[in-house]
Amino acid sequence: MRSNDDMNTSMGSSMPPQRPRQVLAQPRRSPMLVERDGARCSSEKEYKFVLTTPRPPVLAANAAQALRDAHRWWHKANEMAKCYMLAYMSSVLKHQHSAMETAAEIMQNLANLFGTQNRTAKSQAFRSIMTKTMKEGTSVRQHVLEMMSHLNQIEVLGGTIDPESQITIILQSLPPSFQQFKLNFEMNKRDYTLAELLTELQSAEDLMVQAKSSYAEFGA
Repeated sequence: MRSNDDMNTSMGSSMPPQRPRQVLAQPRRSPMLVERDGARCSSEKEYKFVLTTPRPPVLAANAAQALRDAHRWWHKANEMAKCYMLAYMSSVLKHQHSAMETAAEIMQNLANLFGTQNRTAKSQAFRSIMTKTMKEGTSVRQHVLEMMSHLNQIEVLGGTIDPESQITIILQSLPPSFQQFKLNFEMNKRDYTLAELLTELQSAEDLMVQAKSSYAEFGA
């Protein structure tokens, strides 16, 4: 009777030896490269100088080698900067800017485009906060929170309204039922933060609600 060792030896000798699996290393792509229209573009920061450096003039036939090298480097950097900028644009923006010759032109056009949108949004935010008024009987908390949201939007868009003016704008947007509160504010000349003003207005609103309830009970 054959032992297990003999059987294992016999089976092992009848099987062809297994070749070690060969693992092919996958080429790693540099994190500093991006794709645009099938081309690989470098995103090195050294190319950003073309945004602030004027385009060099056409070289004379007998220009020195140093000038030729600087001229060649500027144009190479410009192409790489354009490549990088276009790679991150939407298809619509890419179509608008792909024909521009320099990265500086692309950057200037983007600044004009989105700068106009920013000014428009800022104007709308200012208009919203200056024309918004609280309707009688609605929540003063909700109204002030909406006003604070408009103020925050103006700040995000680069606009500035000093704290005292912010308080004044909110007070002017209140309905006639808060007239006594505004008179007390003017007399006391207290410096409120927006959060403190909200707390005080809510307290005043609670007192007015209680006064109306008491008046209704007394009248009944």
